[in-house]
Amino acid sequence: MDLIAYKNIEDLETIAQKNGIDVPRLRGYRLMANVEPITDEEIQKEISDNLTYHYRSLERICTDMLEDAMTQNIRAFDADESWISMHKNSIIAFEREFKEQCAVYNKYVGRDDVLMIHSRMGGTKVYDDDYNVVYDLKEQPWFLDHVRDAYDNTYCDIYAKIEKLPQ
Repeated sequence: MDLIAYKNIEDLETIAQKNGIDVPRLRGYRLMANVEPITDEEIQKEISDNLTYHYRSLERICTDMLEDAMTQNIRAFDADESWISMHKNSIIAFEREFKEQCAVYNKYVGRDDVLMIHSRMGGTKVYDDDYNVVYDLKEQPWFLDHVRDAYDNTYCDIYAKIEKLPQ
């Protein structure tokens, strides 16, 4: 969840409305003219912090498994490979997805004709109960780009073309 974008809803909803932008599950806006690029150093620090988090989490899982085995007088136990594999895949996926999210963000930084929309859509389509598409981002006249959130892929950042703001 992008809390800065959430905080901007009230201030930027008029711009969205004037440009015909209406996105399901809206969670916030960022006017790209008002943001700074994410540096390579910031990207690497975030990836490193995430790696540390996953290693600590994996360490807790293994410690818990060992404690459970000892309490139940189990002489040998098999470290659950699925947990280890899940964390390893999660680390690899996060790095790739975070770099992609930052690259798309940086692509539009400083543009006064782009509004970033944070939504809980996850993908580019919304379906009804019968799995019929009821909304498709890529069909919107203002649609520029879309990237899933690296922290929680039920969220996404959508980039929309807007009329340039008066100087």
